[in-house]
Amino acid sequence: MKTGILVVSFGTTHLDTLAKTIQAVEEDLAAAFPGVPCYRAFTSGIVRSRLKSKYDVTVDSVEEALERMKADGVKRAVVQPTLLIPGDEYDRMRSKVLRNAGELEVAMGLPLLWDDGDLIAILEILAQAYPRQEDTVLLTMGHGTEHESNCLYVRLAQRMQEGGG
Repeated sequence: MKTGILVVSFGTTHLDTLAKTIQAVEEDLAAAFPGVPCYRAFTSGIVRSRLKSKYDVTVDSVEEALERMKADGVKRAVVQPTLLIPGDEYDRMRSKVLRNAGELEVAMGLPLLWDDGDLIAILEILAQAYPRQEDTVLLTMGHGTEHESNCLYVRLAQRMQEGGG
């Protein structure tokens, strides 16, 4: 059964950022799963529209990417979001995938921060990347949401204040 990976992101209108972030994730996934085609979808219609008008770059919506996968003979779609938390954007993406998958067998990946185990792992990564120094403060930011998943930001902040995982 032919499998394809669909990497779903909100998107960016900056080509340099696209190359450093979303494209880098796509390339890492392609390297980890050689021979498995990778597809890209952006959830933001505004971002897709701006990329098209400014750079003549076309990026599929979730629905378009699923149709492209089916046309390419993919029977199993592994959908991996690049989203940070399972908020409104994740809920909308998941709904679109499930509504438009058709005959595709679908497996959904999770956002980076899903549960407390993910928070601990992120704190360990941050501690290695940014060792604590007396005269330094590590500032992390998330834009927040009214979605119930906003509690992940609160729990992450609490764990950071407590000194880590």
